[in-house]
Amino acid sequence: MRYIDENRKYWDSNAQTYIDAHPEFNNENLFPSWGIWYRSESELNLLSHLCQHSEILDIGCGIGNNMIGWANRGMNCYGINLSKSMIDSAVKHINCHYICSPAERMPFCSNSFDAAYCNHGAFDFSLPTPALREINRTLKIGAPLIICTYSELSQLCYSRATGELQTSILYPFKKVRLERSDNSPLVVSLSHSAWIDAFEETGFRVKKLIELTAKNSDHQYYRESPRLEWAAKWPAEDIWKVEKYKDLL
Repeated sequence: MRYIDENRKYWDSNAQTYIDAHPEFNNENLFPSWGIWYRSESELNLLSHLCQHSEILDIGCGIGNNMIGWANRGMNCYGINLSKSMIDSAVKHINCHYICSPAERMPFCSNSFDAAYCNHGAFDFSLPTPALREINRTLKIGAPLIICTYSELSQLCYSRATGELQTSILYPFKKVRLERSDNSPLVVSLSHSAWIDAFEETGFRVKKLIELTAKNSDHQYYRESPRLEWAAKWPAEDIWKVEKYKDLL
């Protein structure tokens, strides 16, 4: 999987630029939350049923801003990131443990975690099936997995020429779309049916799909992401809640 090394090099080179562009990562009041509009866990209630001291895995944790939010709720948090530069910059907390690792090969025992999530992070840049198989291995039966990614619609409306989302479909339908350029990591996007197939193949059952739109009161934190005006009309992000229902052979 050559893309792992390519993505690692990109993020090691660009980690500090990315961190500097997002001072809101230091605002603990924003976390835990979901997506580029920081929709609060208190609003979406995706993992709020978990008991204190639950073991949670953050896949593509960045500098750990969401992990800090969960740790402040009493969770025991583990985060993996492909980039050592990100891990070296991670926010310290007694209940947060950071490991430099790809999602496809994690150094955890089987059936270790009560829940896992990927808030953009790894699944924007990884082929889903290898990572999902490894996540399945590390989760307990019945454990939830939350994945927040850019929506299928937003990917079809994204103009590579302008870097903006348009109000019309620009590309033909593909179940799996891989985008690679000289100045970016591999970017992976899937249709809804491709996600469902990948979940079923790797031992997960879909519990909920949230097609997330922006609110007019939201703040534009990500300059490189969909404009608020677009995302208030159409869902720029999808949040999948799935549950591990079987171990893989």
